[in-house]
Amino acid sequence: MSRLIQIERLSTAQVRATVRGALKHGVDSEAIVDWLTAIDWGGVESADPSVLEIVGLVELWSTEYAEGDLTAAQYADRLSTVRVNPSNQYSPLPSTS
Repeated sequence: MSRLIQIERLSTAQVRATVRGALKHGVDSEAIVDWLTAIDWGGVESADPSVLEIVGLVELWSTEYAEGDLTAAQYADRLSTVRVNPSNQYSPLPSTS
């Protein structure tokens, strides 16, 4: 992605659409990483707290996947909670044990 995405302009629907697109044919981790890299956090103070939480989780899971701490299936499962959860309420990460 060549242009920056202002964090304060992102909506939960836009985040979900991005994740949905990355999960369309398996897990396109490169698309997720490119999208995360394009986010400009400069306006974090005025961003929607739900968006901050969701993007933070996606970033965490992407890092865990890149470092080998999550399998592709685990990564996809976690990302799918963003895709289908319409409530903006996110519980703590599931136990990995």
